[in-house]
Amino acid sequence: MHFIKHQSYNHIIDISNWIPDADYEKAYPQGARTKKAVFSDFISPNPFIKPNFRYMFKQSFERYPDQFWAEIIAYKVACEMKIHVPPTFVAIDGETCGALIEWFYDENASCFLRYIEGSTYFLEFIDDFDLKKGSQHNITTLFDIFYRLNKPPVFSVQKNWIVQLGLIFLFDALIGNTDRHQDNWGVIVCQVDDESQIVKVAPAFDNGTSLGHEILPKNFCKYNNPMMLTKYIERGTHHLKEESDSKRQIKHLDLMDFFLPSCKSYFLKHLNCLDLERLKSTLLELEKFELSVPISKNRLLFTHMLLTERYHRIKEKIENV
Repeated sequence: MHFIKHQSYNHIIDISNWIPDADYEKAYPQGARTKKAVFSDFISPNPFIKPNFRYMFKQSFERYPDQFWAEIIAYKVACEMKIHVPPTFVAIDGETCGALIEWFYDENASCFLRYIEGSTYFLEFIDDFDLKKGSQHNITTLFDIFYRLNKPPVFSVQKNWIVQLGLIFLFDALIGNTDRHQDNWGVIVCQVDDESQIVKVAPAFDNGTSLGHEILPKNFCKYNNPMMLTKYIERGTHHLKEESDSKRQIKHLDLMDFFLPSCKSYFLKHLNCLDLERLKSTLLELEKFELSVPISKNRLLFTHMLLTERYHRIKEKIENV
């Protein structure tokens, strides 16, 4: 678990002079939003920035100019819940605003061997797997992958892998993440000793397609209607389907069913870490950041409302199992 890294409103990071990552195309999968990888300065003026370390700078969709804030809020939520999400900060690249995300593995660490995307394994299990849309991305094959990965004594999966996966999907359900596709999760392979390796679930990265980012400010008031709010939340789905040939993706709350037999106590433990009032105060602090694309108090309160409603629904479901 990483330490919580706090960025104050007067410490906006300007990456315009940071060194571009020449190996970016090989190191990170392409996505829908504009992004680039950069290396921080060798001597960082900010204690929360690692020196000479890779970071991802992610912008917003043009249609949703404040979307990058969702990445930053997701990190705040994850810190409260004690769920591992790469540290994420408010940043600018000249005049462009974005979220600056710490790379989720250190390729220079002595124990690090490689990072493997989920799509690599799905291709091994499903010959005609659709890499572009991930239309066969499903929970059944996902479990099969992890059971197959466990080949002790040489190659083994961390003992609590199902809990680590489950916590990612619990987090997705809480923030309403619809984009945990086959390239937005993966595993990190580490060397344990001369004869054995261990596979660890990577932290929950790429969390920006969430938190109602697509709802325009003029429509916030519609969701004060409980029926509209309920309809919006219940319509949300994860990227995963139940089987490769299933027609529909799994609803966020229904995804919990696949993990509850093994993860119920862990889910409740992490949910209970989340103090909604404290989170509200934390989120409202983000309004103080002076950027060309600020986040409004109304957006923050709307986001908190969504989180609160999802929190109570998820917790009620788990407690009643």
